[in-house]
Amino acid sequence: MVAPNLLVVLSGQLRRHALGCYGDSDAITPYIDVLASHGVRFENACAAYPVCVPFRFTIMTGIPAHSRLVPAVNLPRAPQAPQA
Repeated sequence: MVAPNLLVVLSGQLRRHALGCYGDSDAITPYIDVLASHGVRFENACAAYPVCVPFRFTIMTGIPAHSRLVPAVNLPRAPQAPQA
């Protein structure tokens, strides 16, 4: 069996509602729209951290960013969130 190719596109400062492929008529994102039409789009997703560096650290390593000294993880967390 041949392993599938996987391309993960991460961009900073880009929200779902600011893309043409998700229905924003003011957004002009033709290349992202074509990529989205030929790939997989997540309709519902969440991130452990809405900050670039910790989020990418977690994706690349599989280690929760709050368990390591990753920049920007000293942001206040919700009291109900598990603490490291």
